[in-house]
Amino acid sequence: MTTTASAGSPLPPPTTSDRILDAALASFAARGYEATSLDALAKGLELTKQSILYWFPSKDAVLEAVIARSATDLSHALESALQPAGTEDDDEAALAARVTRNGLIGVAPV
Repeated sequence: MTTTASAGSPLPPPTTSDRILDAALASFAARGYEATSLDALAKGLELTKQSILYWFPSKDAVLEAVIARSATDLSHALESALQPAGTEDDDEAALAARVTRNGLIGVAPV
């Protein structure tokens, strides 16, 4: 999947640390934290384990970085979804509908 910036220009390739976090998130989701090894991550990324340890000093540090990045991504997505509102008279149902419409949650508003 090719991603483009808002102006239509291609985004720069992901950094090594971003690639590590992407692979770690996928592995944690598919296999679980305990079953994910830095050796397996390194092999899948065609890196050495030492390369991962250069960016993150431990598997726990990788997990913490994955959680921090995911929380930031979620925060940005929520801010983006709610930004167009801009009025104080929006009720909860309207906010929920806007969040659902923007693909942030998969349930209908109540």
